[in-house]
Amino acid sequence: FLTVPYIRLPLVLTFFASDERVHKLQSTKLRNILDSLLFEPGRYLSVELTGVQPAMVPTQHPELLATSYGLLLNELHRSPNNVLAAAHTLLEGVLALDTGSVCDPGR
Repeated sequence: FLTVPYIRLPLVLTFFASDERVHKLQSTKLRNILDSLLFEPGRYLSVELTGVQPAMVPTQHPELLATSYGLLLNELHRSPNNVLAAAHTLLEGVLALDTGSVCDPGR
């Protein structure tokens, strides 16, 4: 699923958001992959093609399979629930793994 741009972001976020996998983000390589995935701009859709939709599937015009926002902003604009729910679950999992520090003031 890493090769399909429009489902890659929610799938990978959901993958790491599970309790069994959130600790895997301790790996620098995996964090870099997640970071690259989140902030990858993807193909840019020019202003002239904004609003133009492919007439058939598979399209004969691959330049239409792009976004003028970047992949993360496109997901947040078009279907925010998938990304935000996974990001929220991931954040909860990460915070649950945080044991704090001996230097933290009494919390």
